[in-house]
Amino acid sequence: MKERKNIIILVLIILFVILSIFLYFKKTRSDVIYIGNYTKVTVKKGTIKIDNKNEKIGITEANIYFNNDFVDGYIRSSKEKVNNNINIYTAYNKKGSVLRFNDDLIAYTGDAKIKVANPNRLSLLLDDDLNKVSTYLYGLTGNTEGGDFELSFNSFEKIIYDIDNDGDDEYIYSVDANAYEKQNYSFVVIEDNGEFIPIIKKSGEAMKTDLVRVSFFSLIDFDNDGKYEIVVKIKEGDYGASKYKIFNYDEKIEEIK
Repeated sequence: MKERKNIIILVLIILFVILSIFLYFKKTRSDVIYIGNYTKVTVKKGTIKIDNKNEKIGITEANIYFNNDFVDGYIRSSKEKVNNNINIYTAYNKKGSVLRFNDDLIAYTGDAKIKVANPNRLSLLLDDDLNKVSTYLYGLTGNTEGGDFELSFNSFEKIIYDIDNDGDDEYIYSVDANAYEKQNYSFVVIEDNGEFIPIIKKSGEAMKTDLVRVSFFSLIDFDNDGKYEIVVKIKEGDYGASKYKIFNYDEKIEEIK
């Protein structure tokens, strides 16, 4: 009888240890968030970390962002490196149909449970927006007086969303423009009290094939604090890979590294 009691106690102790180990690893593990082919984000105890490293991965179960929602599926990298010697990540649903791949990919594994915003995105350049953007460009070129200023827009987008969950919408401008047909200016800014606060900006010779361009990509709440981080895309040349940077906005812009 005593022996049996000891066995039961030993079994209970073993089960308790196994359960404790499981709960510990569940609490401390870092689930992975994939953005594009390069950027992997982990969130551990509320801390966001970014790794821009293109690695080959096997078939990995994940939740794929598709049509403004997450669906069960999996992602995998190409068997061989392609497109400027990188591994291309492709996302599939459970039936094997392709959902998202390459630069468009947003997916997470495990219990990351990120939230992706669906903001209002305007591509029509209205007069008020044109004046604001042109004034900002004047400053970038050093032409603060305006005057004879040749300006052509390659892309324009205005993103409207309550990023910091304070009840008021913020405005993000994502612009790529050429000045005097020679110099290219690519930037993402957020408007605060009528002024543009730069999030990221690049410039270079307009006709160069290795020109680095930046653009708005998405608003994602990585750490489930109710506030959205700003994700921007950095495209390295006409044929280069896209990488991503993530920024916090709380009255000021701060890059997450």
